Amino acid sequence: MTAGRGLALVPAIIVPAAEAHGFGQRYDLPIPLTLYVCGAALVVVLTCVLFALYVRAPRPEGYPRWNLLATAPGRLLASSPALAVVRLLAFALFALVLFAGFFGNQSPFKNLAPVTVWALGWVGLAYVSALVGDVWRIANPFDSGFAALERWLRPLSRRWVARYGFDAGNVRRPEST
Repeated sequence: MTAGRGLALVPAIIVPAAEAHGFGQRYDLPIPLTLYVCGAALVVVLTCVLFALYVRAPRPEGYPRWNLLATAPGRLLASSPALAVVRLLAFALFALVLFAGFFGNQSPFKNLAPVTVWALGWVGLAYVSALVGDVWRIANPFDSGFAALERWLRPLSRRWVARYGFDAGNVRRPEST
C-alpha cells in the first residue's frame, strides 16, 4: 500500500459512523424486507429489459415530431394572452411558495413549500417536460419577473436619461439557447 492510499483511509478510520439520511423518526416498512428488496430488484431487471427492447439507435432523420402550431388548439395555447396567463400563474405560484417558505409554518409536514419544490417542481416538471415539451421555458418565474421588471424600467430609464444623463434601466436579458 502506498502512502497516498494509506492517507486516504485515515478519514474512514477516524470518522465515527455516519447517520446517512437519518432525519425524522424511524419508519418500519409495512411489508417484509425480503419482499421489498425483491420488488426493488424486479423493478431494476424489468427496466433493463424494457430498455433493451425499446431503446434503439436514433434514426438519421431524427425523432418523430408533431407541429402543434398546425392545429387550432396549438395556436390558441401559443398565443400571447395564453402565454401571459401561464407566466402570471407560474409567478404567482412562485410568490406563494416563497411566502409559505419564509412566513408559513416551519414544519415540513405542514408547509406548502417542500411538497411544491420537491414533488411538483423536481419530479412533476420533469414528467411534464418529457411528455409535453420544454415547459420551463414558458413558465420560468425568474424570466417572467425579469421581463416584467424590464418592461416597467424601460420608460423610467428614458426619463432618467433625459433628466440625469445616465441609463440605469438599460438591462439586457441573455438570449435563451
